[in-house]
Amino acid sequence: MIIGISGGISSGKNLVSSIFSNYDSVIFDADQEVKNLIANNSEVIRKINDNLPEIFDNNILNKNKLREKLFSTNCEYNKIITILEDILHPIIRMICNDFVKLQNNKKFIILNIPLLIESNAYFYDKLITINCDKEIRKKRYLLKMQNITNSDKIFEILSSRQISDIKRRDYGDFIINNNKSIISTIYQTKKIIEKVLTKQSQ
Repeated sequence: MIIGISGGISSGKNLVSSIFSNYDSVIFDADQEVKNLIANNSEVIRKINDNLPEIFDNNILNKNKLREKLFSTNCEYNKIITILEDILHPIIRMICNDFVKLQNNKKFIILNIPLLIESNAYFYDKLITINCDKEIRKKRYLLKMQNITNSDKIFEILSSRQISDIKRRDYGDFIINNNKSIISTIYQTKKIIEKVLTKQSQ
């Protein structure tokens, strides 16, 4: 069964995904795939360099320059993110499709993909949506990114591309409230897993 995980930035998607790893599951982590492509795929690096040469130093992508340019203004963000998504997203979708085809012997295939609902580009059997108040998510994000300049601004720009939790709930087969403790989130996730496994065995 393919299960999508959807939530706002710093809502706990990685935590929920990791809980499934104890139940004969594999996880497709789109963020990690993007990092791998930018670091190791020469064709991707060349295309980015062709479009955004100012963020490279001697043909090596400078992540600090990318971050500074990307989040300088909303207009600049929209321009650059469109370039990056046009390069990366078709490849990520292809990698994801190949990944799913190779894992059909697993109980669960977990899709941990930012903008999963918003992109409408991936198939899943069931969707878990994670609700978490924006202020809580912001505190988590700022703590994680405390050494990054303008992390507050970055959070707001990233959040602006995501649908609200109220709208997100309409898409979910299961809903997790991650406003409380990690223990609470683990408990809710395990309950969902048990419910799905029970239905599978009937």
